[in-house]
Amino acid sequence: LSHLMTEDREEMSLAGVTILAHRQWREIRQIAEVMPTAHSAFNGEPPRSFANPEATMVSYATGPDPFELRVDAERRIDRLLLAVHLLSGATTASIYQVTGETMSVCRYTARLDVIPYDEHPVPVRPAVISPATVQPVEGLLALYDATEHRAPGEAVHGLTMAVLKFTDSFSPKPWFEKIVDLATALEATLSGRDKADVTLRICSRAAHILSTDADPPQTIFADVKALYDLRSNLVHGAVITQKQLDKWIMAISVVSPERSPRMRIELVVDRLRDLVRRSILVRLVLNNEGRWPLRGNPPPLDQMLTDASAAEGWRHAWHQGMTNLGAPEAIEPATPLADSIFDD
Repeated sequence: LSHLMTEDREEMSLAGVTILAHRQWREIRQIAEVMPTAHSAFNGEPPRSFANPEATMVSYATGPDPFELRVDAERRIDRLLLAVHLLSGATTASIYQVTGETMSVCRYTARLDVIPYDEHPVPVRPAVISPATVQPVEGLLALYDATEHRAPGEAVHGLTMAVLKFTDSFSPKPWFEKIVDLATALEATLSGRDKADVTLRICSRAAHILSTDADPPQTIFADVKALYDLRSNLVHGAVITQKQLDKWIMAISVVSPERSPRMRIELVVDRLRDLVRRSILVRLVLNNEGRWPLRGNPPPLDQMLTDASAAEGWRHAWHQGMTNLGAPEAIEPATPLADSIFDD
């Protein structure tokens, strides 16, 4: 995986996954120590990227047919990545995966799957894994598992779709696809069934619930409004000129003219993704507390949030929920995104 490493660069385990010690350019040897037939899977040339730090994760599953266990083993890694993305907004992403048996004499040789990835990603926010990471990650995964994502008779649930689109936004896709998908995810987490005045409702709810001292409500409202204007033009087939796009980009609070043109659009995507990240955490925590259930009749939220004390109570509730998970910093905007070309 890209953009992830343990704090001391040594081996560490959490959430059923082992992160191997950092051995740059020796990943294949490390994998072969776990999986003796791994060399045959690479056909002499492993996938390469320039997305340091890079880490090798290992997940085990046991049973009579090793390739039937593939889904169980990779699911643990996917879950850990989801927790890291939700807690920190890190840009870590999968590069390739090797599946096989851990014995020298086996029925199948190892299999290599290259996952779509960016060989040299410009935006960088590495994840640093330490012993302090264990409690928040495992607590969040326990909360996520305890949340009923799809009840009997349901084809899909908004939270499930939001998580899928949020996760998919870390894969290499055109920026405009990410904007559309993330705007859909934000709507799925904050809007509800009522489709009248969706933009105003999402702007207002995001501003009331997600705001902190570091990210005031006026800033969130303005950013969501600008991002939704851009999304609406994209999905309705409007022809967007470079001048119009630059105007939308510069309207977002995290963008500055000193940044490179490539980095400006990455910051726009990252801002929307970070709002989606916090919105998913809000729904998980407040559903668990019964304040904002994922099913049934929702509370008259917009009416309640007009009361400053009620809005403060909702913010305090989800802030406290994240503190209880051991991740109070997750309520804030993610750490600044770095430029892998121009930043030190």
